[in-house]
Amino acid sequence: MSNLLTIGEFSRATMLSVKALRFYDEKGLLRPVWIDDATGYRHYSAGQFVEALRIRRLRELDVPLEEIRAFLTAREPGAIASFLDRHRRVLQERLRKGHRDLELLEKLTLEKEAFFLSYEVTVREVAPVRALTHRCFITMENISEESHRIFTELWNHLERNGSAYGGECFDIYYGEEFDPNNIDVEFCLSFTNPVPDTDRLKVRTVPGGPMACTLHKGPYDQLEGAYTALRHWMKENGYEPVSGSDGARNVYLNSPHEVPPEELRTEVQWPVRKAR
Repeated sequence: MSNLLTIGEFSRATMLSVKALRFYDEKGLLRPVWIDDATGYRHYSAGQFVEALRIRRLRELDVPLEEIRAFLTAREPGAIASFLDRHRRVLQERLRKGHRDLELLEKLTLEKEAFFLSYEVTVREVAPVRALTHRCFITMENISEESHRIFTELWNHLERNGSAYGGECFDIYYGEEFDPNNIDVEFCLSFTNPVPDTDRLKVRTVPGGPMACTLHKGPYDQLEGAYTALRHWMKENGYEPVSGSDGARNVYLNSPHEVPPEELRTEVQWPVRKAR
């Protein structure tokens, strides 16, 4: 056993703490090759260095333990490639988010006037839209997943019933105040040919009318800037939201499946009238 390393020696060689090595042993990720029955001391071999470094690097990337175990035990090249590709996408999204966070930080340095000037607001008459809709309550935590799921459901219903997307994709947000745990939202798709209602999906004419409109450029998770700019513009220009009407809406001009987050374009429309 003279060629084996004590847990302390292995710890120094891999820069994994003794506590971490004991934890990985308990979880079955990195077993010592020999445990002294008399003392309980763990011993490792030099042949385990690469495995230890892989675990260390994957944990630095916040890969869950179960996925690390699957990676370490994978033998099929396809499974290994799939694992690496999946986490490559996670890292790419993390990089994109880092860039977005930097942009947000830069925006915080803008003077108030400069911030609001970054959004150009106009009032225009928006035409009514005949749309297939679904209204429900969601949370900020699941808004991305639920939006994707419901818009897909609307799209599939159109196709199953011999219709097609009519070119307008938007959602409407209701309520007098914002509650991140209880968001009242209606998802809407315009269509080409008539389709039937279901228990969940309803066809209705979404009213038009005068709307304060502004274009948001960038990720959906930064849309609050457009809402704040619209409300500020209303105060400065003698307008107010129309109470009791359909709420503000996000009109999606392109898709996250087509462009990266920084190239997304969303028009925010808010029903308004001259302040009384």
